[in-house]
Amino acid sequence: MGCGASVPVPATDEQKREMMGFALKEMMIAVGTHAITNGKSVTVKAPLDELGNIRTFVENTRKAGVDANQAMSQGGHASGAAAALAEKAGGGMMGGMMGGLAKAAAVADQGLDKAADAGGSAAQATANAAADAMQKVIDELDAAFAKAGAEVTEAKCDAIIDVFKSVINDKAIADPQIYVRGASPHGPEEAAQCAKDAVSGYIIENAKTDMVTKMTPVCQEAVQASTACKTWKKLIDSYNSANEKLGTLGDIGKKVQQDEIKLDIETYIVEQIVLGYRELMATREGSARGDPKTVTVPKNTTTFVRCWDITSQSAIHYADFKKNHYDDFHMNGL
Repeated sequence: MGCGASVPVPATDEQKREMMGFALKEMMIAVGTHAITNGKSVTVKAPLDELGNIRTFVENTRKAGVDANQAMSQGGHASGAAAALAEKAGGGMMGGMMGGLAKAAAVADQGLDKAADAGGSAAQATANAAADAMQKVIDELDAAFAKAGAEVTEAKCDAIIDVFKSVINDKAIADPQIYVRGASPHGPEEAAQCAKDAVSGYIIENAKTDMVTKMTPVCQEAVQASTACKTWKKLIDSYNSANEKLGTLGDIGKKVQQDEIKLDIETYIVEQIVLGYRELMATREGSARGDPKTVTVPKNTTTFVRCWDITSQSAIHYADFKKNHYDDFHMNGL
């Protein structure tokens, strides 16, 4: 039996899960903090569904011009129709736009025969000018939203990090070893095949809702002050007002009219910023998995490296974790 040297006792499954859970959350905080700190590079896109409705509005406006031309061919004039539309549309963005279109239509009406010979019409020119004006606003909107990540990060970076840490620390993760060492039995082959962005994916898929809920009130002031929020609210107020008034313009107006657009734009911006962290987290996670010593953790540095190291000569296979490794973690602060 030798000279009495003891054989290391294997760590229990629960002890290994506890160590892996610690290492996983520290990795989450590391990659999340990296992403939030660099959140100024996150590009927020304007709301696709709602913007799609506006783009449909633009397209319908063009189609309405065709119908108006057919109606005017029975005795009306494009300039008169456009002027009436401008009067009905009222003030604001759409009113000003339509007022300018009335002038454009008057010029187009002087050469109506030539336009018709070329396959166009003053009515269609008017409608197309309206669509072009709206498209210009859409293009400007995309540029405004692109600034949101930088504006909110500059104002609330530290507060967002605090929220993120709170969300992660409160999260119960049943099988943390899966995200650190891959599928069961979490051996060298499974660890090597584990997705290099598994942690980042988990955060977005499982913690996004909590992050958005807790970040929204913290970031509300900064979001409201952002160029994106201000531009969107101005556009939608004008769109909804113009859309309502189009319903009073008879059949042609009703063909263009759409449902009112309703969107909690502040929550939307926060959610898109959170989603934008995904790529930044994944990039940092990939490098950290390759060299876990580059990750700074507030405690238990040795345990963190032991859990994440799968390639060095000193790497410990999941099945080979011992009770003394757990004692280093649980009792010795290593």
